[in-house]
Amino acid sequence: MRALSADQILTPRGLLQDGLVVVLDDNGTIVDLLDESLVKTPVERHKGILIPGLINAHCHLELSHMKELIPSGGGLPGFLSHIIKSRNAASVDEQAAASQYDGFMWENGTQAVGDICNNEITWPVKAASKIRYHNFIETFGLDPNKAASRFALAAQLHASAKAGGMSASIVPHAPYSVSPPLYAAIQNAFDPASDIWSIHFLESQSEKDLVKDGAGAMKEMYASLGIIENAFEGYGTSVAEMVLQHIPAAGKMLFVHNTFLYRDDITTLKASGRFSDMYFCLCPKANLYIEGRLPDVPMMIQEGCKIVLGTDSLASNNGLSLVDEITTLLGHYPELDAAQLFQCATANGAELFNWSDLGSFEKDKKPGVVLVDGASSKRLA
Repeated sequence: MRALSADQILTPRGLLQDGLVVVLDDNGTIVDLLDESLVKTPVERHKGILIPGLINAHCHLELSHMKELIPSGGGLPGFLSHIIKSRNAASVDEQAAASQYDGFMWENGTQAVGDICNNEITWPVKAASKIRYHNFIETFGLDPNKAASRFALAAQLHASAKAGGMSASIVPHAPYSVSPPLYAAIQNAFDPASDIWSIHFLESQSEKDLVKDGAGAMKEMYASLGIIENAFEGYGTSVAEMVLQHIPAAGKMLFVHNTFLYRDDITTLKASGRFSDMYFCLCPKANLYIEGRLPDVPMMIQEGCKIVLGTDSLASNNGLSLVDEITTLLGHYPELDAAQLFQCATANGAELFNWSDLGSFEKDKKPGVVLVDGASSKRLA
């Protein structure tokens, strides 16, 4: 038996309270969350805040070898161009880098991860990891004539993940990179009982310009790389309207980044009748790295968005710490509530992924215990 206390503890109701003790059995399972006056065993006291293990809802572990390879501040089209050109040019051992940062995340308190996958490079790392992963098998391609072959590659990777006993679902990359026939193939394969739909969403103004009018910096970048024809004229709709045409009829949906998400986009999403199934992932350090701006988080909270947190990749971030992400949000939006952000990074993530044994200090759960002291975090259990 082990009893842990700190200056404050995040309660299952999402409040930061003092005078509480988390009691664990020898396997790390929660026995109880008690007032300290009721605890009869010796208590380990720490300076800081105790929270459950963090849930990183959006990561690209396979890009861990790309740290500091792409300059910041170039906007999304420039960032994507660098990824396309240099992803396979790095001399660093990709699997070793993934293993290093898997270990970093665990030691710093990450309990589980929703991870984007384009290949099998992280499979051995995840098989040996203490972290729980859900693998988002990402597919993309704007040429409708290549939709079948693109989906076949994703299906093969999905089968490989399942054969290795890993949780996985096939998802579209982004509104600016998936053709309607490819959306249809993904939708037809989606199982709402076990799969989660994830899509990079409203990351830049250039995304809006491409989707609506087939114009702008994204169009120019794609055309220069031969990915899209100059005749492409877009889809004539907003990004939110376009995505709603292609999402599955049921199941949970994760919208990632939301840097250029406005109130009218949320109104459109709410009108679908599916808003209760929608989760919005914030990756603030990556947003600043790529576009130099953050989503309007206070507005999202006012509108009732269910928020989770992610780190994105080391191609767009200098670390994979969710506490860093929370510190960044509080630095830009001091009116935000720290307890609410901790809840986003724990209980909300557990709800999204249906990980009912994680996310909160409740009896019989095994969520991990993390000590947060200022901008740093470390695992205690």
